Amino acid sequence: MKSILQMVLFLALLDELRSFNIDLNRKWIIPGKKEAFFGHKVVQYSNKEGNGVLVTAPLTIRNKRLMPEIHKCTVRDKKCNIVYLEVPEKKRMRPGLFLTRNPRDYDLLVCQQYKSFRFKSSVEELNGICSVLNSDLSKIYNFTPVELVEKTLKEINNNNNNNKNEMENIVVKPDSISINNNNNNNNVNNSRRREQNIMEERLEVVFVLDGSDSIKSNEFEMAKNFITNVMTRLSEASPDCAFAFVQHGSKIQTELSLQESQNTLQAIERVRSISQLHGLAKTASAIKQAIDILTGEIGSRENATKTMIVLSDGIIPGDPVNLLHVVDSPQMAAIQRFFIGIGNAFKGQTALTEAHQIASAPITDHLFLVDKYADLEQKMAASIVENLLQRTDKERLEVAFVLDGSGSIASEDFQQAKDFITKIMTSLWKDVSECLFAVVQYGDEIKTELSFNESYKKQQALERVQGIIQLGKVTKTASAIQHTLNIYKQNGLERHARKIMIVLTDGEIFLDPLDLATVINSTGKADIESFAIGVGIHLNRNAVAELQLIATDPDQDHMFLVKDYTVLEGLVKTIKGRILMTKTKDTLLFDLNKNNNNNEDTDDEDPEKATEIAIVLDGSGSIEKEDFEKAKTFISNMTREFWQKCTMCEFAVVQYGEEIRTEFDFQDSRGSREVVWEKLKNITQLGKVTKTASALKHVLDNIFSEKNGSRNDSTKIIIVLTDGEIFLDPLNLTYVLNLPKMAEVNDRYAIGVGKDFNKPSVMEQLTQIAKYNDSDHVFHVDNYEGLNSLLSKLGKNIVGIEVNTQLTGTQATSTLKQTAKKIEETQYVPTSNMMCRKNDRGPPL
Repeated sequence: MKSILQMVLFLALLDELRSFNIDLNRKWIIPGKKEAFFGHKVVQYSNKEGNGVLVTAPLTIRNKRLMPEIHKCTVRDKKCNIVYLEVPEKKRMRPGLFLTRNPRDYDLLVCQQYKSFRFKSSVEELNGICSVLNSDLSKIYNFTPVELVEKTLKEINNNNNNNKNEMENIVVKPDSISINNNNNNNNVNNSRRREQNIMEERLEVVFVLDGSDSIKSNEFEMAKNFITNVMTRLSEASPDCAFAFVQHGSKIQTELSLQESQNTLQAIERVRSISQLHGLAKTASAIKQAIDILTGEIGSRENATKTMIVLSDGIIPGDPVNLLHVVDSPQMAAIQRFFIGIGNAFKGQTALTEAHQIASAPITDHLFLVDKYADLEQKMAASIVENLLQRTDKERLEVAFVLDGSGSIASEDFQQAKDFITKIMTSLWKDVSECLFAVVQYGDEIKTELSFNESYKKQQALERVQGIIQLGKVTKTASAIQHTLNIYKQNGLERHARKIMIVLTDGEIFLDPLDLATVINSTGKADIESFAIGVGIHLNRNAVAELQLIATDPDQDHMFLVKDYTVLEGLVKTIKGRILMTKTKDTLLFDLNKNNNNNEDTDDEDPEKATEIAIVLDGSGSIEKEDFEKAKTFISNMTREFWQKCTMCEFAVVQYGEEIRTEFDFQDSRGSREVVWEKLKNITQLGKVTKTASALKHVLDNIFSEKNGSRNDSTKIIIVLTDGEIFLDPLNLTYVLNLPKMAEVNDRYAIGVGKDFNKPSVMEQLTQIAKYNDSDHVFHVDNYEGLNSLLSKLGKNIVGIEVNTQLTGTQATSTLKQTAKKIEETQYVPTSNMMCRKNDRGPPL
């Protein structure tokens, strides 16, 4: 008995040893910022340096940007140090930071989320980067959650498709299960499966059918057959589809409600049994009743895609309801309308005008005219369904302008700003029918000048903008943006709409009670894509920093600086292209470079499209004479190597120093190559200051200019070669890089030579010059001797060639001449752009 008691006490003591106590007398309170949410997550760690805790501060603001932090706090030293995490270039972080520890091997997992606009993406919230750290807090590897999820979804989808293929002869419907033995319907089934992949949300469709006396009974039956055909196709394409039917004639009658269409087969039978009303057509009244069904009836869902299909054989003879009043109503703006006109009446102007008023824009997708009811065959139904599904899949836009109306803006400049806004609105309406606008002006107060609801009537909305009266006084940009976020939250009408904000200002925030960084990093801003436009050549560094904070990353696509309000009109096309994400030459160039990097054959490129390469050469006084000569040799070698592959490559060289000088332009480059190399050889160094920004503007104004030989459809590239920081330049680099004309330049490369670029500020300037901050666009060598080592990578990135970097100067020239001689000796006639053609470039090498 005594031994048993001893054993129990021993086991109790062991259990006590496994637990721990908190020593309140020797506590250590870790200091941290409350506003950064310091202490949100605490994880213990242990390594060879000792024990400690990792503490997160997910709402830390650095340089006015949200940059979540992890602090390593050691018990021994009783101090905390920041653990620097890897942050993707040009990514703006979201609030929040995930941290956990693997209990088996003490590895740590850290995940950061960043903002990314992937419209209607099921994995948008997973954009971010995760790092696995060892116990010493060193990175083992990184991974991106979105790639893992997309890969898994793809595998699941492939598995589902395989299973579906095995069961493709079995069609399951709510009311019956039947075996489909008709193997001749494969093409139809494939088409319908494609339609099924398009529709993912609820679709509500109201048919408005003319049942007046002008329609014969057999024609009325053809119209009903057409409608049931469309219903069948749509119900197969959409897992959640509801229908309603309104007939007009002697009266307006709802033949089928949305609730009554829950069983599709029964709804189709209900349509087939409808009797014709006869009497006079009342299309406007019937459309008004259809609007009530889609917006107010029990059974209609707020977030559903709403569609109306109107069938008519002519004009509206005596309808008490005005058609324009119905079509321009606010409720109608959220409904896409298809109009089908049957018969000769639409050859007249009156009926055709009414048809155009009813159909949604673009008319080519929504208005159909046929000669007779017999033409409403299966092909017409398929066409309607295809257009409907395609339009359903397109995004809607809600665009809010945040307009600076402070006292520093002249009245004529404020009018230019209003003109700019109305031109953007008009331009977007041409291509996007479902586009709503709001305008917020800020100055002495914050004022909603136009709400989303008020932009349904387009002409009145434009007049409303033109009637805005300038507020004057202070510049409360942060408060205006917060006001706009509230508008989106309270009055944004479409849950699935893509939300855009365009901020237009002439300077720095002044007397604003709100902090800009806090507003920009708020959760309400996360899903809004923002453009920032700064006006004036005197924008100071703080103003530019504020614009960079407002603009969605990357800044080069979302931030624009213009010299004054008169040139805003030149931005309309660019802004519209960015909003609609139009494929530009930038995208084309990126695709070509991507192919080249994968060693894919690019010989099928259009040989007649020129690539214009402007080289901006630093000739300032800090460069030794022999180094300047090496720079010229490097440029000469570059032209020789590029011309091997790229027959349509053209070069220009601009030197900068005491002045900005065009050494030769693209027209010179089209002549004999020996002339180009002779011009290069004869370049004399300018000396003195380093005006890189002014040199870049000179390239935009004088090199990429039609009068000096630049082609409109060419691929435009800038290569800057410099030995250090900008010095005594009257122009601001950020201002030049954000000029509208710079957006037409497809790519920019920056080469820095010397130890100056070991300084972070100088290197930052170099990365700013390049279009992308990566190893393919930013280069640094220790001296001018090392320039030729860059030829291979530049050649591969720009024209897709591998350059022999061992050949420089005289060696390269000799080798190329020998190659050309051998080609001539074998009388080889080039058929692709691999070799230079005599007629294009003058004599061969």
